[in-house]
Amino acid sequence: GSVEAGVETSMESQQSPSLELRLLGPLAVRRGGVALALPASRKVRALLAYLALAPRPVTRSHLCDLLWDVPNDPRGELRWCLSKLRGLLDDGARRRVLALDDSIALDLAGCRVDALEVARAADAGVDALNPQRQRALLALCEGDFVEGLDLARSPGWSAWLTAQRRRLRDGHVALLEHADRKS
Repeated sequence: GSVEAGVETSMESQQSPSLELRLLGPLAVRRGGVALALPASRKVRALLAYLALAPRPVTRSHLCDLLWDVPNDPRGELRWCLSKLRGLLDDGARRRVLALDDSIALDLAGCRVDALEVARAADAGVDALNPQRQRALLALCEGDFVEGLDLARSPGWSAWLTAQRRRLRDGHVALLEHADRKS
């Protein structure tokens, strides 16, 4: 059942992901190993990063509060951002940007998300990792979480971003410390 599906998804994402989200360092998206052109909008990029790490669907009102201070039409701007994300992430085989009633989520099945891999390893404990997996995770740590993606006048985003960067740096440090003890 669900355990097998989770294992398959995890193994699939490590071997040949159909979609790869690089959130550690400068934001990048690859499909089949080919880098995709990212939308110019910083809000679209921020929305992608937030939804990629969200453990459950996020309400539209929360996303509006997070990313827009006082726009004329925050829901309209959110719809525009979601259309840009759909153009980037969805393909003929799968819709990845999901609207669930009044909530939004990303379908990341078969995707590789570097920040999620590092965070999960740190949460589970790096001591249990074999050296090969540890080296692979360290190679993913190419910089700060969504490096350079700060948004002016978005205090909710700034607070969340600071917390995520701290959490992922802590995971990186734990990997480095464990690697030092092993060598």
